[in-house]
Amino acid sequence: MYSGTPIDFATLFGAHESERFDLVAILACTPMLGFFAALITRRIYGGTLYDPGGIPPVLINIRQHQIQVDMNLVAEIAGILCLSLIVCLHQFAIARR
Repeated sequence: MYSGTPIDFATLFGAHESERFDLVAILACTPMLGFFAALITRRIYGGTLYDPGGIPPVLINIRQHQIQVDMNLVAEIAGILCLSLIVCLHQFAIARR
């Protein structure tokens, strides 16, 4: 799959700039939403958050309870936050025109 499609749409010139930006944001968000869907449903198919031979999870101790957090989860949360900030900045810029 060609992952440059959102960038291609974003760099097009012409009318419907705001609609193109919305499409690019949706296309950029779908892999992250797929990750969170797999995260939520992983018990159904027996999935885990990390590979046995991969990067080990970060262990967090909270009141005698140990939680394993995969670094992919951290990266996906950071991606969603960055995309949300970009969308907010775009909406702010559109409103100021």
